[in-house]
Amino acid sequence: MESCIATPPPDLSLDRLEEGIKHIPALSETVQRVLATLDAGDFDYEQLRRLIEQDPGLSARLLQIANSALYGFPGGITSVKEACRVLGVTTVRQLTLSVGVLNEFPATDESGFDRAGFWRHCTGCGAAARLLAPHCDLDPDQAFTAGLLHDLGKLVEDVYFPRAFARVLAHRDAHECSLREAEIAVLGFDHALIGGRLARHWELPDDLIDAIKGHHRTDAADNPPLADLVHVADGLCRAVGIGHGGDALTPRLSGHALERLGLDKAALKPVAQTLRKLVREGGLLA
Repeated sequence: MESCIATPPPDLSLDRLEEGIKHIPALSETVQRVLATLDAGDFDYEQLRRLIEQDPGLSARLLQIANSALYGFPGGITSVKEACRVLGVTTVRQLTLSVGVLNEFPATDESGFDRAGFWRHCTGCGAAARLLAPHCDLDPDQAFTAGLLHDLGKLVEDVYFPRAFARVLAHRDAHECSLREAEIAVLGFDHALIGGRLARHWELPDDLIDAIKGHHRTDAADNPPLADLVHVADGLCRAVGIGHGGDALTPRLSGHALERLGLDKAALKPVAQTLRKLVREGGLLA
């Protein structure tokens, strides 16, 4: 079978999706080497800097995120080496993983999908998840990564299955529905399933896979906490108006998810205010 980029199928079935995912390239060699080096623990910061700077896109995104107000050093980190020292191994690993994943998807020339708005939405969702995590006894760095990558499946559709995705976008516009509703109507499944399958193929951490798969399945009693958190962060990000997740609709927050996380809508207000402040002051990623 040829690469799905070269011969995208006119329709997308689960079988074609599974076959197509096999042809999506693995994470870049640089990202894999950085992750392996961090996991091994036997390194110095100069060695880590040299590794990261082999990938200019990774270096730029890492510095951009490190300098956001989310991490408390707005504009104060001037080098990759300093970022690694200040942020610490755990945070750098999570950022490398999330940025490495997103950088695997080239921009498309003729897509009707707002990629710039999508990036803002993902970073906004990551920020919201990171801010909410301490209220739910969840790890903020892991929450940020899950929020950043929750809509991974939309990138898969946009880049690797553009004909099928064009039909989804056309259905969304014609029926003024959410992107997910359009996916289910046209494909029979949604971006959460697609993203989860790619995350599994790439052998990402199980908690992250479950968060990607489950951020729309909040009615399930056994939905993982990280998936519930991403669902709430996604809705909060949309309510505040950060970026464009594929449609202009604000999803209703699941009461089940809020209850399982120990949150209520009153607890979301200060987080929403912080997000608005970050956007207003330019402290959130552009």
